[in-house]
Amino acid sequence: MVRQVSCATKRQVNEESQTPFSSATARSLTAQRYATAVPARFELRGELGSGSAGAVHKARLLTPYGELETGQEVAIKFLRADPMEAATDPQEALARFRSEGEIGRKLRHANLAAIHGIETVTVGGTDISFLVMQYVAGT
Repeated sequence: MVRQVSCATKRQVNEESQTPFSSATARSLTAQRYATAVPARFELRGELGSGSAGAVHKARLLTPYGELETGQEVAIKFLRADPMEAATDPQEALARFRSEGEIGRKLRHANLAAIHGIETVTVGGTDISFLVMQYVAGT
């Protein structure tokens, strides 16, 4: 169990061990879990951004993916497992994420990133769902 500790650095403490760890450490552990979900097909290059429901990582294709060639850069949007566990209906949260992907795959517009795929893999007994999307470099 993890509880929030009120201090200037906003660290968290694992109640079993009373060992503090930073939010950067928690993000690193989450990124490792994501990398474990996609090791043979994608090389994660770093987090582009995150929000309450997910995180987006830049990745390079290690194998062809649909119409995309090996070596191309993509963005991978991961659905966080923790909101799924806290949601009233985790299946509904997953259904909304999948719906976002299905609708996004049908839309094509210059101002929208293309969605190439929707996947769910199981890592250590936990389902990890993600969208494979067009990577658009920022300025």
